[in-house]
Parts: sequence; structure tokens; C-alpha cells
Amino acid sequence: MKKFSNSTFTLLLLLVLSILLCSCGDSGAMLDEVENDTAIEKEYIEDQLTSSIAKPVTVIDAKIIRTFSIRGETKDFDSAIDTITQQISSVNGYVEQSNITGGQTLSSGRKNEKRASYVLRIPADKVDGFLENTKGSLNITSSSESSTDVTLDYYDIESRLKTLESKKIALEAMLEEAKTIDEILLIQDNLYQVISDIESYQSKLNTYDSKVNYSTVNLEIVEVIEYTELEKEETAFGKRISQAFKNSWKNFGKFLQGFAVFIVAAFPTLLVLAAIAFLVIFIVRRNKKKKKNNDTK
Repeated sequence: MKKFSNSTFTLLLLLVLSILLCSCGDSGAMLDEVENDTAIEKEYIEDQLTSSIAKPVTVIDAKIIRTFSIRGETKDFDSAIDTITQQISSVNGYVEQSNITGGQTLSSGRKNEKRASYVLRIPADKVDGFLENTKGSLNITSSSESSTDVTLDYYDIESRLKTLESKKIALEAMLEEAKTIDEILLIQDNLYQVISDIESYQSKLNTYDSKVNYSTVNLEIVEVIEYTELEKEETAFGKRISQAFKNSWKNFGKFLQGFAVFIVAAFPTLLVLAAIAFLVIFIVRRNKKKKKNNDTK
């Protein structure tokens, strides 16, 4: 009995040890499997994060048409025109249209004021600097700016052009493979229409490029004796009265000068008219006197 018990105990001990060894082996395998699964999940998550990063968005250049209108004064007209011309050349701009008037001597002896109007095309990236230089050369009395955004229309036309170009290539390939006269004529009609559309859209695109790349500056220059003073703040009542009084005397002085010039210019005519008037009065009086003497007799 004792021997059986020892043998039984030994067998049970061996069984327990076997179970423990198997459990340890299974735990190691499970641990390796968990680690493998964790590594796979980590790699999957990294791949998902990498693929989910937003791709860079293509930045579209805005197509803005800028137009400026400026009116300025100068006391030295010819010098101002030369300066503006040099500034235009320095920024690689050009004069699209120009008109210069004035400078003639009027009948009153006063010269007509000189005036110049320009339509200038200035590179868009240099127009701001050009305007600053212009303000330094002239006494600016008024200025304005307007902008037109043609970005959507521009890229819509560009997209249509690409589609038409692809269509043109396809029609040209079909034309080479056409066999009958009817097929050739039909393909040619469609091809001519596509070419006409391409030219029309390309013309619009070129016009936009010209207006976007070169800003338009409408510049007016006037020759003056005294610069116009722009009031930044509301002038006080007393100052307005004083200014009005000065202006009235200034205008009166200009009137006297103009009247004196008129008298000098018209003196020969007035002298002849005075002589004629004197002669007429002399004849009339003599006739009256003669008639009176006749009546007395």
C-alpha cells in the first residue's frame, strides 16, 4: 500500500509538471502571437495615418484686373511730362493713348492752360511703386482704384481650351482614317468649328493676360499757377470767411488784369469808333445849328 501510494504520488507529480510545462509553452506562444498582432496593428495604423494626410492643395494664381484714375497738377508742365515719361520707361510700361492740349495764346493775351491725358499700361507688380513716384512729381487732387476678379472665368476658359484641343486631336485622327467623302466633310465641319472656338477662347485668354499682367492707369495732368489746397478737416467759420475774402480780392485783381489787357488789345478799334462817334456828333450838331439859323431868318 505504501509502495502504491508512492508510485501514485510520483505519477501525479509528473502529470502536474507536464501540465505546467505545457502551460508555459502555450503562454509563450500566446505572448509571441500578441506581440506579432500588436506590431501588425501598429504598422496598419501608421499606414492609415500616412495615407490620410491631406495632399498639398494646388494654389491657383488669382487673376485681378486693376484700374487707376489719377488727376494731378503741376506748375512746370514740360518738366512734369518728361519726368512721367522717364518713370514709365523705368518700369517697362508703355503709353496706350495720349492727348495733349492747351498752351495757345487767347485773344485776351492769356495763354490757355496746358492739359495732358494718358492711358498707361504699367506692369502689375510695379504699378504701386510707379504711383508713389507719380504722387511725388504731381500735386494729386483726386485718385481712385477699381479691381475686377476674373479668376473663375479665366480658368474656366483655360479648361475649355484643353478640352477643345483634345477634341481637335481626335478629329484630326478620325480625318486621317475617313474613307468616304461624306465622312470627310462631316469631320471637317466639326474640326473647323472646334478650331474657331479655340481661336475665340484663346483671344479672350490673351485679353485677360494683358489686362492682368499690365494694370491700366488713366492719368490727367493740368498746368496751374497755384496748387489746389485740399482740406483734410472741416474749416472753421472764421477761416472760411477770411479765405473767401482773400479769394474775392484775388479774383478782382485777375478781373482788372484781364480788363486792362482787353483795353490794350482793343485800343485801335476803340480809337476808330471814338473818331466815328465824334464825327457823327459834330455833323448832327452842325445840322441842328444850321436849321435853327434858317428858322430864325
